[in-house]
Amino acid sequence: MQWRLVVTLIVLVVVVLFSLSNAAAVRFNFIIGSTEISLALVIILSALLGAILSAFAGLGRQVKLRRLINEKERNIRELENRLEESDKKISGDQIDS
Repeated sequence: MQWRLVVTLIVLVVVVLFSLSNAAAVRFNFIIGSTEISLALVIILSALLGAILSAFAGLGRQVKLRRLINEKERNIRELENRLEESDKKISGDQIDS
């Protein structure tokens, strides 16, 4: 998990340095109009939007994996209970003999 943080910080530094070296004003066209803003701001906002979209894409996978983990943990509990019942039954049979 720590390597992801390191990679994220490195990418963040590269994006910030790249954007600051491209600080010229550019015309940005929207659907409803256009405006002049700093290219650095466009680069940073684009990187931020990409990070948010990537997080949402990964969120679906995390939810799916969490459900799978819960299902497997439930299966483990059921098997442990069955094993415990079998052990009690075997112990009871040995005492009766």
